[in-house]
Amino acid sequence: MQDILKQIALCVEKGKIAREFPHPAELAGQDGVYEPAKKALDAVAEHSPQAVALSALLTTTMVNMEHITRMIKTAQPGVKVVIGGAPVTQSFADRIGADCYSPDPQGALEFLNKHCS
Repeated sequence: MQDILKQIALCVEKGKIAREFPHPAELAGQDGVYEPAKKALDAVAEHSPQAVALSALLTTTMVNMEHITRMIKTAQPGVKVVIGGAPVTQSFADRIGADCYSPDPQGALEFLNKHCS
């Protein structure tokens, strides 16, 4: 049982890892929580899309949505960022700098048809 608890604790810590965090020591210097954002940015650079759509199903994932949106807008200002998902609102979209919020796929498609060639 003790081994299982140690593994669970390490998984929790891995979820909190970022390059600037010194603990746990064996994971210092890894991208950790920023790895998905880095992969999204790499994909944007590789494929040069006109738009990227992000969806959050839980409020806990909205923080990552903000981080990814800012990274995309910094690296590729011309790429439109469309967001949606159950906990997302227009106010949140405005705050994080997304180009479009839509509560449904049809609204996102209408935005993309209007703003992308």
